[in-house]
This record gives sequence, C-alpha cells and structure tokens, in this order.
Amino acid sequence: MKNLNYIGRILLALPFVIFGINHFIIYDVFIGMLSSFIPHSAYLIFLTGALMIISGCAIIINKYVLFFCYVLAGLLITFTITIHIPSLIEGGTSNHLAWFAFLKDIGLLGGLLIIISNETNAKKVEE
Repeated sequence: MKNLNYIGRILLALPFVIFGINHFIIYDVFIGMLSSFIPHSAYLIFLTGALMIISGCAIIINKYVLFFCYVLAGLLITFTITIHIPSLIEGGTSNHLAWFAFLKDIGLLGGLLIIISNETNAKKVEE
C-alpha cells in the first residue's frame, strides 16, 4: 500500500513540475491569461513557476510534503479565483479550454487535499 501512496504522490507532483517549467518556457502565454488587475504579472509567473517546480520536487522526494501541498493548494485556489473563474464568466459555457483548465486545477486541488489529509492523519498516529 505504501508503494501505491508513493506512486500516487509522484503522479500528482509531476504535472506541477512540468507546469512550473512551462512558466519559464512559454511565459508569454501565461501573461495573456492574467487579469489586468494583477500587478507585476511577469514576476508572478516566474515566482509561481519556481514554486511549482520546488513543491513538486519536494513532494516526489518526500520532504516537507505537508507544507508544499499547502503551498500548491494555495496557488490553485488563487489561480481558480483570479484566472479560471473570470475566464469562465467571460467565455460562458462555450469556452472549452477555460473549462478544461478550471476542472484540471480543481482535480489537482482535490488530490492535494487528500495528501494533506493523509499526512495530517499520519502525523497524529505518530504522536
């Protein structure tokens, strides 16, 4: 069962590493996604990319998993509120890419919440 838990963590963390790398490679695409009310958007794209890479790697190597799951959960909640929901409101139901991105991040957030719950329960058992 521990192997499944480890494989699940890798499968959840790996997309964050790849998405983080994308923040550096195709950052001009991400600039277009940010709402106009967000200041210093170029710096924020690089910052979130770095946070994703660091967090994903930490989860894969099993270091500070709980902390970095909270970091990623906070990022996903922020992305949902500031990027995905405004995109859905603008595009309506016909904006399929906005729905894809929204549901992807909601699914990843669900996985992070499961890991947070498991890690929290494991710490309680150890005490």
